[in-house]
Amino acid sequence: ALRCDRDFSSAYHFLSTVVKASETLMLSDGRVLSKQQLLIEALRCDHDFSSAYLSLCDTLSADETVTLSDGRVMSQQQLYIETVRCDHDNARAYFKLGETASAVTLSDGRVMSRQQLMVEVLRCNRNYGPAYNCLGVYFEPVTLSDGRVLNQRELFIEALRCNRDDAGAYHNLGFLLSGNETVTLCDGRVMDARQLYLEALRCDHNFASAYYCLGSELSPGETVTLRDGRTMRGRELYMEALRSDRDCCQAYVACLQGGETVKLSDGRVLTDRQLLSEALRCDGDYAIAYTVLGGKLSGSETVTLSDGRVMSQQQCYIEVLRCEPDSQFAYEWLCQKLPAGKTVTLSDG
Repeated sequence: ALRCDRDFSSAYHFLSTVVKASETLMLSDGRVLSKQQLLIEALRCDHDFSSAYLSLCDTLSADETVTLSDGRVMSQQQLYIETVRCDHDNARAYFKLGETASAVTLSDGRVMSRQQLMVEVLRCNRNYGPAYNCLGVYFEPVTLSDGRVLNQRELFIEALRCNRDDAGAYHNLGFLLSGNETVTLCDGRVMDARQLYLEALRCDHNFASAYYCLGSELSPGETVTLRDGRTMRGRELYMEALRSDRDCCQAYVACLQGGETVKLSDGRVLTDRQLLSEALRCDGDYAIAYTVLGGKLSGSETVTLSDGRVMSQQQCYIEVLRCEPDSQFAYEWLCQKLPAGKTVTLSDG
């Protein structure tokens, strides 16, 4: 087809679908083109070819750009904007724009927030599950273009209607429930938080937050059987969270056990203080970790954190107030420990 018509845009685009990212293809005229170059050629022939813009996005990493044959240098975001300029009903392009930016200006001048972009996704495709999930995470309630007004819980339920294996939706829905509260899914299943976290782990056995949240549902000594047959206690679930994500700060704190050392799945053996130091390495604004660490120090004792900071008990509670300015406990502790006539300078000056 390209031998007969060198400007046949669809042929370039089709060839790009059968060429891997690392491969090249020799055309009958001797040109050797990569997947990206084939898509650039498709856009040279038709600069309104929405599928070619969208496919070209997939060849770029977040910070990369590509130069088109007309000289335009384009980022992923700009390519997605071009996609919706050519195709106003392209759900995936709207979703990708909303996933990567809090707001974006489209080629027609409209400035759209993340919420508006996700609503556009669902206008284009009512069954686009990830858009329901994204709306549930960031916004509540939301009015869709079909007139439905959905709250967080309803948005996550809709995500699971679209995809029964959406680990994030199970997890997020579980996070909204408390105590013995249950939720009824679109398929009729009635589930509590524990069952929702188990489903999240069935869908993704490396979902660190689901392990952590499931562990927090258990009472001391209680076990739970995962969908794959493994039976675990709370501490084992927290260790699985750290196996899945070494930076799961809450799991480090949850692993604390009265002065004992903890051997993690990666072989590290950590004391209580080292666990707290790791939690603060992951999140330097984690007030609970500073609170617990302060409680483990006494008098003039100090501890060196993984970032090199040397912290006293007083400094730990000052950090608590930096992270949570309304922490009554931290104010009371500082008040009780401060000698008469002395002052303390907080992190806000």
